[in-house]
Amino acid sequence: QYYTSVEILIKLDINFGLIEGSFDKPICCGAEFIEYGQFEHGIYLLNNLFDEIKKFKTKKVIVYCASCYYGLKKLAPQIIEDYDLEIIYAADYIAELLRKEENKELLNTLGVKSNVITIHDSCHLAHSGD
Repeated sequence: QYYTSVEILIKLDINFGLIEGSFDKPICCGAEFIEYGQFEHGIYLLNNLFDEIKKFKTKKVIVYCASCYYGLKKLAPQIIEDYDLEIIYAADYIAELLRKEENKELLNTLGVKSNVITIHDSCHLAHSGD
């Protein structure tokens, strides 16, 4: 059986919010645009995402997109003034939560028969420098 990151965070009773985008209001870190030389549009997207994150009044951001991890962790601090967010990759965060003794029962509830969790190690994440 498979569970999404959101489903696991809900089952762990983690207080979190989601940023939703749409065709009219794309939510993107802009990393791909910046990397391909479309700086103006990439920086516009990055600033838009940063403004959306600030609405949550948080310093910790969990991302599941490898490009967004790179964009928010590596590019944003170079571009956005007063950038002070802690960026955490969702798989790492969830794995850390599930390792805690108080959450072991959840693994049984979810029907997980071992402590092995499989994630896709994307090339963007593997080569992001972390």
